Amino acid sequence: MFLFDTADCLAGMAAVTALLSCHVEQYANAAQTTNDDPRVRTERAAIDTDWGKIDCYLARPANTGPHPGVIVVRTSWV
Repeated sequence: MFLFDTADCLAGMAAVTALLSCHVEQYANAAQTTNDDPRVRTERAAIDTDWGKIDCYLARPANTGPHPGVIVVRTSWV
């Protein structure tokens, strides 16, 4: 009985491991650009708030027009 329970447990662990590997983010495979890509305009910006100034990095398409937006908030600056 013990061996059957152990085998079931190991099979379940193997299945979970296989499923998790399918859902892991693969940031290295994301599309990347060079720092001098003419399609991208980057700049530093600062936002004044009640609790102080927030330094920001702004990246956007160089051409005008309707584009989707993404706001990334990092809380691990410390």
